[in-house]
Amino acid sequence: MWPTVLLLIFGLPGLWGMDTAPLSAPGLDLPLFLSRLRVSFYNSVESAAATEQTVALIQAAFPSKRDSWPPVILAYYAALEGLRGKYASGLLDKLGHVNTAVSLMRRLPEDNPGSLEIRFLRFCFFRQLPLFFGVRSTLGPDLAELIRMLETGADPDVPLEVRRDMVSYLIGCREADRAQIERLQQLRFMPATEGEP
Repeated sequence: MWPTVLLLIFGLPGLWGMDTAPLSAPGLDLPLFLSRLRVSFYNSVESAAATEQTVALIQAAFPSKRDSWPPVILAYYAALEGLRGKYASGLLDKLGHVNTAVSLMRRLPEDNPGSLEIRFLRFCFFRQLPLFFGVRSTLGPDLAELIRMLETGADPDVPLEVRRDMVSYLIGCREADRAQIERLQQLRFMPATEGEP
């Protein structure tokens, strides 16, 4: 299920040609790094090796402790831990990675309420987890907030093509009711905001 989910979310044709060389923390251009990270993250869906390369990309750019990382980077790292759980061979390793991911991701949207991307990453990750992880209660509120944020144009740091991919993904979610799907369908061809191409 993860490959389909992430293909829908991060299948961003405009980013495929970008250089994915690591950036270092001093003088880091965060929007540029995020563009590279999104592509690398998408590739992580296909293999454990790509997942580890993406983790290494983050760790090279942010060599300090995780508690000093930008929250959106921490959200991607948490999602990567979830992918590590997918690729782990032993049950205890799988559970360890997923529990770490859940722990890192659990409060990020509430602690960063203006971040559309963080909330979207949590929604997508948590909806894939079995009930025994106890995270399904966030899905309804996250979905409602995502729709509101998309409708109001919140978080202009998220590029238009990423927001459009989010809308397409959410339309296909079984958690969305008919009224929510209708609202999302109105957003499918959202116009660029001022300053966007």
